[in-house]
Amino acid sequence: YSNDRISASAIYQWAPRQIEFHDDSRLAHANLNNLIQMSIIDELNSKGYSYEPEASQPEFQIAYVAALKTALDDQAIEQKYGIRPGLVDGKSDQSKYEKGTIIIDLIEPVGGRLIWRGAGQAMATLEDIPQDVRKSRVQKFIKDLFSALPGELQ
Repeated sequence: YSNDRISASAIYQWAPRQIEFHDDSRLAHANLNNLIQMSIIDELNSKGYSYEPEASQPEFQIAYVAALKTALDDQAIEQKYGIRPGLVDGKSDQSKYEKGTIIIDLIEPVGGRLIWRGAGQAMATLEDIPQDVRKSRVQKFIKDLFSALPGELQ
Protein backbone atom coordinates (compact mmCIF):
# COMPACT_ATOMS: atom_id res chain seq x y z
CA TYR A 1 0.00 0.00 0.00
CA SER A 2 1.25 3.43 -0.83
CA ASN A 3 1.53 6.11 1.80
CA ASP A 4 2.50 8.89 -0.59
CA ARG A 5 -0.81 10.57 0.23
CA ILE A 6 0.24 11.32 3.81
CA SER A 7 1.78 14.72 4.38
CA ALA A 8 4.68 15.37 6.77
CA SER A 9 2.58 16.74 9.61
CA ALA A 10 -0.68 14.93 8.92
CA ILE A 11 -3.44 15.14 11.50
CA TYR A 12 -5.00 11.80 12.41
CA GLN A 13 -7.57 10.26 14.75
CA TRP A 14 -9.15 6.90 15.52
CA ALA A 15 -11.58 5.62 12.91
CA PRO A 16 -15.06 5.39 14.39
CA ARG A 17 -16.13 1.83 15.16
CA GLN A 18 -12.97 0.43 13.58
CA ILE A 19 -11.13 -0.88 16.62
CA GLU A 20 -11.50 -4.64 16.98
CA PHE A 21 -9.92 -5.64 20.26
CA HIS A 22 -10.61 -9.26 21.17
CA ASP A 23 -10.46 -9.24 24.94
CA ASP A 24 -9.27 -12.38 26.68
CA SER A 25 -9.91 -13.08 30.36
CA ARG A 26 -6.37 -14.49 30.70
CA LEU A 27 -5.04 -10.99 29.97
CA ALA A 28 -7.62 -8.98 31.91
CA HIS A 29 -4.86 -7.76 34.24
CA ALA A 30 -2.75 -6.37 31.38
CA ASN A 31 -4.81 -3.37 30.13
CA LEU A 32 -3.59 -4.27 26.63
CA ASN A 33 -6.11 -2.26 24.63
CA ASN A 34 -4.94 0.95 26.29
CA LEU A 35 -1.26 -0.03 25.94
CA ILE A 36 -1.72 -0.68 22.22
CA GLN A 37 -3.59 2.58 21.61
CA MET A 38 -1.07 4.68 23.54
CA SER A 39 1.85 2.98 21.75
CA ILE A 40 0.26 3.66 18.34
CA ILE A 41 -0.24 7.34 19.20
CA ASP A 42 3.29 7.69 20.61
CA GLU A 43 4.90 6.07 17.57
CA LEU A 44 2.91 8.08 15.00
CA ASN A 45 3.63 11.29 16.90
CA SER A 46 7.35 10.43 16.92
CA LYS A 47 7.16 10.29 13.11
CA GLY A 48 5.82 13.84 12.98
CA TYR A 49 2.11 13.13 12.67
CA SER A 50 -0.34 14.83 15.01
CA TYR A 51 -3.10 13.09 16.98
CA GLU A 52 -6.14 15.36 17.20
CA PRO A 53 -9.23 13.37 18.24
CA GLU A 54 -11.62 16.28 17.61
CA ALA A 55 -10.18 17.38 14.24
CA SER A 56 -12.91 18.06 11.68
CA GLN A 57 -10.75 17.05 8.70
CA PRO A 58 -8.05 14.56 9.67
CA GLU A 59 -5.78 13.39 6.87
CA PHE A 60 -6.06 9.78 7.97
CA GLN A 61 -7.74 7.61 10.57
CA ILE A 62 -6.44 4.56 12.40
CA ALA A 63 -8.18 1.23 12.63
CA TYR A 64 -6.72 -1.84 14.28
CA VAL A 65 -7.36 -5.42 15.20
CA ALA A 66 -5.69 -7.13 18.15
CA ALA A 67 -6.39 -10.74 19.06
CA LEU A 68 -4.93 -13.93 20.38
CA LYS A 69 -4.96 -17.04 18.19
CA THR A 70 -7.98 -18.50 20.01
CA ALA A 71 -10.07 -15.51 18.85
CA LEU A 72 -8.52 -14.97 15.41
CA ASP A 73 -6.44 -17.76 13.91
CA ASP A 74 -4.17 -17.56 10.86
CA GLN A 75 -6.80 -18.93 8.49
CA ALA A 76 -9.35 -16.31 9.62
CA ILE A 77 -6.72 -13.56 9.23
CA GLU A 78 -5.96 -14.67 5.69
CA GLN A 79 -9.65 -14.86 4.76
CA LYS A 80 -10.68 -11.57 6.37
CA TYR A 81 -7.61 -9.39 5.70
CA GLY A 82 -5.91 -11.05 2.75
CA ILE A 83 -2.58 -11.38 4.52
CA ARG A 84 -0.67 -14.49 5.43
CA PRO A 85 0.75 -14.45 8.96
CA GLY A 86 4.23 -15.78 9.40
CA LEU A 87 4.80 -16.67 13.04
CA VAL A 88 4.94 -20.38 13.83
CA ASP A 89 3.76 -21.25 17.33
CA GLY A 90 6.58 -23.66 17.97
CA LYS A 91 6.67 -25.63 21.17
CA SER A 92 5.98 -22.86 23.66
CA ASP A 93 4.13 -23.60 26.88
CA GLN A 94 0.53 -22.89 25.86
CA SER A 95 -0.47 -22.15 29.45
CA LYS A 96 2.03 -19.26 29.51
CA TYR A 97 2.10 -18.01 25.89
CA GLU A 98 -0.24 -17.67 22.94
CA LYS A 99 0.31 -16.23 19.50
CA GLY A 100 -1.15 -12.75 19.17
CA THR A 101 -1.78 -10.65 16.08
CA ILE A 102 -2.04 -6.90 15.59
CA ILE A 103 -3.14 -5.41 12.27
CA ILE A 104 -3.05 -1.62 11.94
CA ASP A 105 -4.66 0.23 9.05
CA LEU A 106 -4.34 3.89 8.12
CA ILE A 107 -7.43 4.78 6.14
CA GLU A 108 -8.82 7.82 4.37
CA PRO A 109 -11.59 9.44 6.44
CA VAL A 110 -13.83 9.90 3.39
CA GLY A 111 -14.45 6.70 1.51
CA GLY A 112 -12.42 4.52 3.89
CA ARG A 113 -9.77 3.62 1.33
CA LEU A 114 -6.76 1.83 2.80
CA ILE A 115 -3.61 3.99 2.72
CA TRP A 116 -1.23 1.71 4.64
CA ARG A 117 -1.40 -1.59 6.51
CA GLY A 118 1.02 -3.05 8.99
CA ALA A 119 0.61 -6.47 10.57
CA GLY A 120 2.65 -8.47 13.01
CA GLN A 121 2.54 -11.45 15.29
CA ALA A 122 4.30 -12.26 18.53
CA MET A 123 4.00 -14.70 21.37
CA ALA A 124 1.94 -12.96 24.06
CA THR A 125 2.81 -13.65 27.69
CA LEU A 126 -0.38 -14.74 29.44
CA GLU A 127 1.16 -14.58 32.90
CA ASP A 128 0.91 -11.54 35.11
CA ILE A 129 4.18 -9.69 34.49
CA PRO A 130 5.10 -6.19 35.69
CA GLN A 131 3.11 -3.60 33.73
CA ASP A 132 6.26 -1.63 32.80
CA VAL A 133 7.74 -4.78 31.22
CA ARG A 134 4.55 -5.44 29.25
CA LYS A 135 4.38 -1.77 28.21
CA SER A 136 7.97 -1.89 26.96
CA ARG A 137 7.25 -5.03 24.92
CA VAL A 138 4.10 -3.55 23.36
CA GLN A 139 5.92 -0.29 22.53
CA LYS A 140 8.76 -2.17 20.81
CA PHE A 141 6.30 -4.31 18.86
CA ILE A 142 4.36 -1.24 17.64
CA LYS A 143 7.60 0.61 16.81
CA ASP A 144 8.77 -2.36 14.73
CA LEU A 145 5.38 -2.57 13.02
CA PHE A 146 5.53 1.11 12.02
CA SER A 147 9.16 0.92 10.89
CA ALA A 148 7.95 0.56 7.28
CA LEU A 149 5.91 3.79 7.56
CA PRO A 150 8.13 6.80 6.78
CA GLY A 151 7.86 9.87 8.94
CA GLU A 152 7.98 13.43 7.72
CA LEU A 153 6.96 12.62 4.16
CA GLN A 154 7.48 15.45 1.70
